[in-house]
Amino acid sequence: MVFTMVALAQTDATLQKTYDSYLAALKANDVQAVLKQMTKESGEGLASWAPPAKLGALLKDIAKDTVPSSYELQFVWRSKDGKRAAMMALAKVPPDSFHAPKGHEAGAEVKAEVTVSFAQEAGVWKVGDVKIDRSINERPKPKDLNMGKRDDYRDRANTTLGGVVLRLEKQAAGTVYVIKLVDEEAAVFLPAAKVSPAFVPGSIISFDAASHDNDPQKYWAESAQPAEYQF
Repeated sequence: MVFTMVALAQTDATLQKTYDSYLAALKANDVQAVLKQMTKESGEGLASWAPPAKLGALLKDIAKDTVPSSYELQFVWRSKDGKRAAMMALAKVPPDSFHAPKGHEAGAEVKAEVTVSFAQEAGVWKVGDVKIDRSINERPKPKDLNMGKRDDYRDRANTTLGGVVLRLEKQAAGTVYVIKLVDEEAAVFLPAAKVSPAFVPGSIISFDAASHDNDPQKYWAESAQPAEYQF
């Protein structure tokens, strides 16, 4: 177990180093260094966006929109075969100028979730897709973690939902999991008898749950099971 934990920590550090090298290459507008840090598929996709002579200008625009001034690692997921991984970080990033109205002046940095996928090629970790979610302050969230009682929800489970556990709160009768869905957050109460020690922040959980009668961001789970990250 000690070996496993050390190995996982080393993997996390390697992934961060790979991402940092990718960011440094972007900031330096070094086309070849950027491509060297990317997976073959992602590099070919990038190269298809512009002819070689204009790729530097394209990378400059990408760097302006995507390079964070700082970030804090939150979670890392790994495939069973050990050849793919993903990490989520909270970062301070530039505003999205690509989708801003023409003539719009750049504003202050915003808080965002950055999710980076990785793949091993010839034994070396490479950067794949990089997704930036700048909507974390605007997306629907539960107002609080006061989950009420079972009678406040539908009579039986009426939905299946799942996502990464952002945080949790242990309560007297069970645990409340705040999970990230596609573009919102939900609070799911799971009775103590159904709680697993594997359900920790960063884990992916699928719930069969009953929706709250009045609060669309709250659910009462009848069952739960771990799920795999979709690489």
